[in-house]
Amino acid sequence: MIGRTIVALLATALLLLAAAQLPLAHGGGGAPEACNPSPPSQATTAPASYSRLAVCAALGTMNAVDRANSEAPGFALYPAPVLATAPVTPPASITHDGTGVAFIDPVSNTGKGLGLAGRSGASPFYVGMPITGGFYVELDMKFANTPPGGVADWPAVWFGNLAHWLNFSCPSVGGAYPYLEVDMFEYFSGSVGNPAMNLNAWDCVSGSRAVTSQVSIGWSKSGIDFSTYHTYGFLWVPMAANGGTGLLKAYFDNVLKASCSYATGAAPSCDSGKPAGTYSILDAQGPNAIVMASYDQGASPTTIRNLHLWQAP
Repeated sequence: MIGRTIVALLATALLLLAAAQLPLAHGGGGAPEACNPSPPSQATTAPASYSRLAVCAALGTMNAVDRANSEAPGFALYPAPVLATAPVTPPASITHDGTGVAFIDPVSNTGKGLGLAGRSGASPFYVGMPITGGFYVELDMKFANTPPGGVADWPAVWFGNLAHWLNFSCPSVGGAYPYLEVDMFEYFSGSVGNPAMNLNAWDCVSGSRAVTSQVSIGWSKSGIDFSTYHTYGFLWVPMAANGGTGLLKAYFDNVLKASCSYATGAAPSCDSGKPAGTYSILDAQGPNAIVMASYDQGASPTTIRNLHLWQAP
């Protein structure tokens, strides 16, 4: 009898262990999951072939976040290298709400957040994982308000050249400019009023940083409850991987919402009025890092979980 009981208990334990290891489906803002190596179809559809899981932060706990600004390797997310001062995110502004990591900006318009790389006081002056050469990234995200933010607020998920973050001043030093900021998702309720993918080209103009080219590709907020989790995805295929045409595509719950193609010899598809080569500087920028940032969100935290990033094998 005791032997049969032990066998039954072992069998139950094995079944529970197997169930715990089953990968969960992507999309729809599901529960926090273990690292899922299987990318969604938009990551592997030609010309992309992003099937290697390079970054995973399930964020069911705070273990993946360098909450103490330790500048130590081994975390998935670091205080985001946004603006010129360091450290940029006090530990108190990163919390956990029981479902995911919440981060807030307790000081107006200073861009606090989390990123795959963060500032460090020692060479090479950053820690974490800058990425380049194309990727598909997705995460579950929710906001305290629906729609998120208020006037002059713009919670966003974006990426760009690491040299730009480490040297924010003009004239350009170390290849920081020109620079392309890619907002895979941004909600600037003060003017746009809808979620959007934004492309902002920065350069030094008369000794000051300035946006020299900009386009916003938005989609309707109708029917979206931003206070619940949704899955936000983004595909970047560099020009070299697609016969000279780069691709930028933003997804919401696995549905394509915004796209833009660019090349050195043609105007970008999302804005035919721009000169040939606009946004192609992205491919030459070198290391990049994803940043999840909130602006003036002290009372309205952004919460994220299930951050996955796939690259080419």
